[in-house]
Amino acid sequence: MMVDFDDAKLKAIGWGGRRERTPLAAPGHVAGLTSTEQGEDWVTLKWRRPTDGGKVAAYKVLYRERDGDGEWKSADTAISTEITLKGQLRGKELEYCVMAINNAGEGVESNSVMVVL
Repeated sequence: MMVDFDDAKLKAIGWGGRRERTPLAAPGHVAGLTSTEQGEDWVTLKWRRPTDGGKVAAYKVLYRERDGDGEWKSADTAISTEITLKGQLRGKELEYCVMAINNAGEGVESNSVMVVL
C-alpha cells in the first residue's frame, strides 16, 4: 500500500502539512555538576540538563585520577540527570565530569567535581 503525503492536498482538507526537517545539533553545555552523596566505594552525581543545543539522548559520565595520566575515562552512561556510580576506586582522588550526547555528537564537558572515597 502506498500513501500519498502531498502537502497541498493535506492543506486543502485543513491539515497544516508536514514541517520542514531540522538538522540535528549536538547538545549544549551540561551545568551544575555536584556530588550529592558518597559511601565506601560509591558516589552519587547530579547535574542540570543543557539549556541550548540539540536534544539530549543520554549523558556520558567521565572520570580521571588526579595523580594519573590526565586522560578522561568512561565511568558510565545515564539517561537522567542523576547517577550513582558503584565500585569506584577507594583512597584515590577522582575527578568526574559529564557531557550530553546524541546522534549528532557530544556536548561540552560540564564543570568537574573532585571526590575521595
